[in-house]
Amino acid sequence: MEKAPLIEECPVCISLSLFDTVKLPFNTLYIGEPIEVFSEEKYMSDKMLDIKKMNPFTLTMPDNKYWTVGDNLGKAWNIGKSLKRNSQEDNNE
Repeated sequence: MEKAPLIEECPVCISLSLFDTVKLPFNTLYIGEPIEVFSEEKYMSDKMLDIKKMNPFTLTMPDNKYWTVGDNLGKAWNIGKSLKRNSQEDNNE
């Protein structure tokens, strides 16, 4: 298998097995399964990736704004129903 170069400044690099590509109006969406994950110890806590140490950001469109990751809300699936319920209550007000 051919190896792609890693980006030194990137806290996490992921090698994917490509399943599909979807042409969008202005971009292409690549759908794949992670095969390998590469990172440095400085981005990890307890042998797991630490999102606070990675300090990722995302781009939203069409407003073209960058966002950082917020606070930990709780354990997935343990509090999900209450978050969904609270969100629905807020929308009904």
